[in-house]
Amino acid sequence: MSRRGPIRAAGVWSYLALAAMAVGLRVLVGCGSEIVATGGAGRGDWRHVGGGLVIVGGGGTPEGVVARAIEMAGGADCRVVVVPQASMRAEAGNESAEMFREAGARNVRVLRIEINKSAGDVVNAGGMVDAGSASNVQRSADAGNVANATNAANTGGAAYAKGAANMGDAAKSRDAANKGHASKAGGAVEAGGASRFRGDSEIEILNDADLIWFSGGDQNRLMRRLNEAGIADVIRQRFRDGCVVGGTSAGAAVMSERMITGKADLESIAHGGTELAGGLGLWPGVIVDQHFLKRRRFNRLYSAVLDHPDLIGVGIDERTAVIVRGDRIDVMGDSSVMIIDARNASTSAGERGRTATQVRVDTIAPGDSSRF
Repeated sequence: MSRRGPIRAAGVWSYLALAAMAVGLRVLVGCGSEIVATGGAGRGDWRHVGGGLVIVGGGGTPEGVVARAIEMAGGADCRVVVVPQASMRAEAGNESAEMFREAGARNVRVLRIEINKSAGDVVNAGGMVDAGSASNVQRSADAGNVANATNAANTGGAAYAKGAANMGDAAKSRDAANKGHASKAGGAVEAGGASRFRGDSEIEILNDADLIWFSGGDQNRLMRRLNEAGIADVIRQRFRDGCVVGGTSAGAAVMSERMITGKADLESIAHGGTELAGGLGLWPGVIVDQHFLKRRRFNRLYSAVLDHPDLIGVGIDERTAVIVRGDRIDVMGDSSVMIIDARNASTSAGERGRTATQVRVDTIAPGDSSRF
């Protein structure tokens, strides 16, 4: 491995030093202009093929990160689709949409999907149903059909059009968006301006997106909803086609192919101590963890990396983002990103614990970059 740029101590040095003494790490803290690392052949690949990634560690998304995501997707006229299924909060999608509108995005839609448990079909709640109404809309729709906005209003969920031109109007018809009202129950609600989206179904909306954004919540719930709705592969293909994909907290965790579920032994470093499941796999060769320093998650990511030494651990702290373009990452925000690389390490496990040597740990500060 080679490394360029000055080295300075980071705010998390004392925490890393304790971890180093406990498990025999070789700790390298790098906060220079760029850190360059090369791994052996066949030992994982950091490079991704497709659009850029904007991965936030939770705890709020700095304005500069939102602006960077919009810029990467083509500017203010880009089409942004917010996917809020990680959260059970009805307002989560609208809050994320408002974040992008305030940053200057003119075409923002919130994707709403529900699964009809009896028929196995997707029932779309229109992106505009208040808390507690989605299940009512689901029951009111015929199997395989979309519940319209009238049904939504009549089943206890007043349709809601935050950000639409006539904000007090309930959604009325499929062409409401063209009249300055909120869209009907067609997969999303438009947020401001004339629509540049060409369709209303989930797949049509995603295929039109220049930027797909995952809100925070529970990554397991998000992956379950995406898979049940049959749109996980659509998102993967959009990314391969050049769409920018981003997310925060749970929306960060799903970027990995092997996703941290949240179940982990936080008190020790143990074989199998961190549970992994299938994620979207948009960033191959890595395991992403979030809220990393704030919630002291070093042990769970380190354990996961030792269990899968071909993968590199990326721990992103709160209000901090990693921007991924090709084999380069840029760090933005308020805190640091930790990189755990065991591809050249020697590890062993015994009855009394694990031994790991030659594990590389780097800390990258905001404004710095890394190339692998």
